Amino acid sequence: MAIAVDSGSAITCLDYRQVAPSPRLREFVRYYDCSDVLADGTAAYPFAVSLFPILAFYLGDPCNAYEHDAARTRHLPPVIALGLCDHRVADLLDCGHHLNFTVVFEPTGFFRLFHVSPWELRNYAHDCRDVLGAEIATLHARLCAARDMTERVRLIEAFLMQRVDRALPRSGMQYAADLLIESRGRANLSDLAATLGLSDSSWRRHFTTQIGVAPKRYQRMLRFHHAVALKRDLPGISWTDVCQEAGFYDQSHFIAEFREMGGAAPSRFMADLTEMPVAISRAYYRPVTENYNRLR
Repeated sequence: MAIAVDSGSAITCLDYRQVAPSPRLREFVRYYDCSDVLADGTAAYPFAVSLFPILAFYLGDPCNAYEHDAARTRHLPPVIALGLCDHRVADLLDCGHHLNFTVVFEPTGFFRLFHVSPWELRNYAHDCRDVLGAEIATLHARLCAARDMTERVRLIEAFLMQRVDRALPRSGMQYAADLLIESRGRANLSDLAATLGLSDSSWRRHFTTQIGVAPKRYQRMLRFHHAVALKRDLPGISWTDVCQEAGFYDQSHFIAEFREMGGAAPSRFMADLTEMPVAISRAYYRPVTENYNRLR
């Protein structure tokens, strides 16, 4: 999937492409994407509530981020391994020409391929060399030299395919995560545990290890993510409708969740999100419109 150029006063998205993995890797990888962005350094945009583990390769100018938990600006490593983020962990400070290639994994895909729990990588952009070893630097160099998206995908898939034969078997945690995603966080957690034949403590332990957060937290993250996607795609609908459609108890609960996870009130967060190139924000906060025509 390719998305057209998105021009703004501070950031211009020259190109955004998203590619599905090959059949052999589809149980591990959701998609690959590549963004080509020019930025003048005057804008920052939020990185909040990511639902899947990623490997991100920075192939252009370096990327800087203001990290809220540490209250500092950090020069990010050339390749990062990042687990799930359950709140606004950073604001990205783009300046220059950024070519970013990202592998977005299925909920259990990273754990199964690399035998590393996303829980250990949560809420922080780790230097991938410390997580997967020095060979990642060689892969980064090859991706930098690649001519196009097709070649980048070929290189990353060759790297991932080396691990498929040693991958951990698919577990019920992927099934549980899929149901939570499909229900946008509305699936009953007790019913899921019963379906899997696990006690509450075992279910929470396995889910946290393989997915990267506890089930209840993932449920809350999905509701937040869906609320942002809905408002992002349908800006004219009221916050009351967003609150109800995303499954929040009431507006006070909704606002509290936005402040905790987004670091700001709902309107302020959405205003901050406008600094992100439209093509990228629409891909990151995937719009779901098919069930909401009545809200237009």
